[in-house]
Amino acid sequence: YDSLGNLLSTHSDVGAWVLVGDPGCGKSTVLQHFELSQARAALRAIADGAERPLLCIWQRLADYSAGSLEPRAWLDAQWTARYPHLPSLTELAERFALRFLLDGLNELKAEPGEPYRQAVRAFADWAASEGAQAFAPPLFSVRTLEYSESLSSD
Repeated sequence: YDSLGNLLSTHSDVGAWVLVGDPGCGKSTVLQHFELSQARAALRAIADGAERPLLCIWQRLADYSAGSLEPRAWLDAQWTARYPHLPSLTELAERFALRFLLDGLNELKAEPGEPYRQAVRAFADWAASEGAQAFAPPLFSVRTLEYSESLSSD
């Protein structure tokens, strides 16, 4: 594939995507660049009269603490705190097809072992339920060397 956008649009039937790479290889940069390019594309689509163009929302997962809010509520709270003068994620989802770009799954704040697995499982379950319904499948990034948890919701 010549672009991340082409890969994601060609295989739209997946529950979630995972971008895996070594530390420092550019995973965060890829996600942030994709967010910017999709924002530009969404503006062009709106100008052309398109309904519900794709809008990507990047979020650093190192800000998530295990035992805090469920992933969807946490994403809502992060968005509202960061952009209090913009529409809520619920309102944006009425106007756009949202795709969450969730950076650093291995950086969730949780104790090693079962607490960490539960935090990852919460995001996997969220992706399996909401990712297939109201949103485009989310894209997670994760470091190769630190990741040992399955993203399966089974």
